Amino acid sequence: MIIDAHTHVWPDRVAHRALSGNGTGFQHVGDGTLDGLRASMAVSGVDRSVILGVANNAAAVEKVARFSQSIQAPDTIALGAIHPELDPEQNASILREHGLIGIKVHPLYQSLRLDDPRLIATLEALDDGMVVVIHVGTGGDGVFVDGCTPTLLRDLARAVPHLNIVACHFGGYHQFDEALDVICGSGILVDTSWPPSLAELDPRTVVDFISRHGADRVVFASDWPTADPAREIEAIRALGLPDDETAQILGLNMQAIVEPLEARAFRA
Repeated sequence: MIIDAHTHVWPDRVAHRALSGNGTGFQHVGDGTLDGLRASMAVSGVDRSVILGVANNAAAVEKVARFSQSIQAPDTIALGAIHPELDPEQNASILREHGLIGIKVHPLYQSLRLDDPRLIATLEALDDGMVVVIHVGTGGDGVFVDGCTPTLLRDLARAVPHLNIVACHFGGYHQFDEALDVICGSGILVDTSWPPSLAELDPRTVVDFISRHGADRVVFASDWPTADPAREIEAIRALGLPDDETAQILGLNMQAIVEPLEARAFRA
């Protein structure tokens, strides 16, 4: 089982516009549509993809939830979104109504600090075990952002221990050293996405991070369509980790988290 814990999809009618206007500076490897993602999965051998949505404003929370619910399938795990302008219980209720097991928080797109009391209150309102994927570190331009650091993420995770926090980009995009200091050993899940590719990092540093943090707290992620899942899988396998640890990272860790949540959501 290979699960890609970090992908992005938009409705077909807006996918091109979404990609052309996101300002990351990356050359995309896919078109941002569900069909495009599935084509990439078929080539790379990914069995399931976690699809992340972001609400840039309060009105988008319901829209993201409806779209995510519409694309749930055996090969997709579509998450919802929250926005601090909504009441915490409103955010939680929308997720429950649409059977969604988690959310994406993107401070850069949502103009949100990780120590914002509204964010903490909203996460406190979410159901036990929900997956909360959080961008940490800089954007594609590498410019430092003081409200989105590994240290703030660690402190946020401590405030909401009932949730499965997943820190994108090893817990700090372009802030790997700080993540190595404060995220390692924290118990926070980290994903391996590092656009344009994990292969850009020194593999010795990556192995050191995984060794210190624990392979059971690391999940494979590509950030498609920003990076190619096939290339990212190869980069993970090239690290030379024991086979059981590679299997954990590529899918077993995420499978153990999402399958019980899906069973609970769909029963409800």
